[in-house]
Amino acid sequence: MMTFKDDLLLFLKKSPTAFHATAELKARLQGAGFKELKEKDVWGNLKPGKYFVTRNDSAVIAFALNGKKLAETGFKMMGSHTDSPALKLKFNPHYMAKDMGMLGTEVFGGPILDTWFDRELCLAGRVSFMNSEGQLEDALINVDDVVGIVPNVAIHLNRSINDNRAIDKQKELNVIFPAGNAKDFCFLSYLKKLVEQTGKKVTKVLSHDLFLYDAVPAKVWGNDLISSARLDNLLSSYMGISSLIDAQENANAMVVLNDHEECGSMSSTGASGTFLRDVLTRLAGGGEDFIRCMQSSFLISLDNAHAVHPNYSEKFDFNHQPVLGKGPVIKINGNQKYATNSRTAAYFMSLAHKQELPVQQFLSHSNMPCGTTIGPLTTSLLGVETIDVGFPSLSMHSIRETASLEDCRILKEILVRYF
Repeated sequence: MMTFKDDLLLFLKKSPTAFHATAELKARLQGAGFKELKEKDVWGNLKPGKYFVTRNDSAVIAFALNGKKLAETGFKMMGSHTDSPALKLKFNPHYMAKDMGMLGTEVFGGPILDTWFDRELCLAGRVSFMNSEGQLEDALINVDDVVGIVPNVAIHLNRSINDNRAIDKQKELNVIFPAGNAKDFCFLSYLKKLVEQTGKKVTKVLSHDLFLYDAVPAKVWGNDLISSARLDNLLSSYMGISSLIDAQENANAMVVLNDHEECGSMSSTGASGTFLRDVLTRLAGGGEDFIRCMQSSFLISLDNAHAVHPNYSEKFDFNHQPVLGKGPVIKINGNQKYATNSRTAAYFMSLAHKQELPVQQFLSHSNMPCGTTIGPLTTSLLGVETIDVGFPSLSMHSIRETASLEDCRILKEILVRYF
């Protein structure tokens, strides 16, 4: 039987983009007996059982129904997101510069841009095309060999490169792409060959959503620490679905994994979109039944949290400094950048204390604004009681982040009991 560590590493390897993460989660849910639903189909009154539905191939909602009336029991919910900060290829990315093939990129979300320089980069995402029968179709591609790099300029040519560097996103983040060195190179033809390698019959490639990613795989080191790309927020996606699969079927339970959290959540798959409300309305009904269901529900919004950085401890509130390996973190903000309040914090802490598991707290330094999550967006749209929780991590939004496997194990115990 695969260990927790090896299974997590496998999931990270198979999930270079939100599309691939969703496909992998879908396969795991199907393997665990969850039935796939389609939004365009009539659902009717679903029998007790396990189900899931996806939208745009990049967001997924999985749920278990125990037959009890949802207006009375509500859902035990966990929410997170599948996307991560990255460099995304522009629509027409290929061009020539000084006889070298190049790929133009745009910044997706808020990555630490410095960390993307001089890294061996791979390419993955979704390609939309016309098949041999004239129908539109999509395919996921993953070029897991190096396609290029974003090179730094030598320090000899920029003596101030280490002094408060400002990165020109239009100029400096384009990728040297050796495969496109020829002046008559056609990027869409290149994609056509990649799609055909998946077994698809392609007449013409029409569009794409493609992302670059770090070629170095996830690694566990120091016995318990894990360093990888996209821990924010693949850790939470993995933890939510695996906990729902492993839980006893004694609650109406749901995991929602949105897309586009890193760029504002304003999309059909984002937390500000209709995906979750659409699914909940179909299950619980509208009007009074929906409101009763939400007022009987609880949502754990799960995302990465900041572990105290030994070199920058002054940037943390002195009384709220989470440590790697000491348990999951309750995230608190009086201005509701996090959705936690005293009641929701107490409920989560009671879950942990009943299992004698540790919990930490994070509250930003008063001179620094904090980030936010899907938690405040979801609770403001649905009225559901919500708490923001996270895995303590270092280098959040870097091309390579670090967290503790022990914190993951602790949180999974809490989530399995919760579901």
